[in-house]
Amino acid sequence: MGADYTFDVGNGLLVQGQYIYRGQGSLFMPYIIPVIAMPPEPGEVKPAHYLYGRFGYDFNQDSSVDLVLLHGFEEKGGLIRPAYTYRFPPNAVQLELSLVKTYGKEDGVLASIPPSQAGLASVINSKQQGKGPPGFPGAFVFGAN
Repeated sequence: MGADYTFDVGNGLLVQGQYIYRGQGSLFMPYIIPVIAMPPEPGEVKPAHYLYGRFGYDFNQDSSVDLVLLHGFEEKGGLIRPAYTYRFPPNAVQLELSLVKTYGKEDGVLASIPPSQAGLASVINSKQQGKGPPGFPGAFVFGAN
């Protein structure tokens, strides 16, 4: 369940919010299959609840900023991801610089995100869609500390 609204500020400030329910456990560990006794004990797989927020602002047609927040109630923490995007005319290539910062319990699920993935830069060529690395069609992603 969510909502979004664009406020009449400059070129428009986009605000999005969403409540996310995941009955299969954490979004941060989607490929972990819990060991479940047969028959399952009540409460073995705990559902997870999240709040997602996004703020986006276009300075002009070529450059924009974005802030994404994701808070997990079970994890007692989340992610903060600010980003700057520049689109080279005629919008065939774009450069995105972003950071990923976690907060919350130091021994929790989010502690497994290595520092080397804290900074990201990507170059996306819309004319090369489908020709990039797996998961990033037409994109090249560089990690930094």
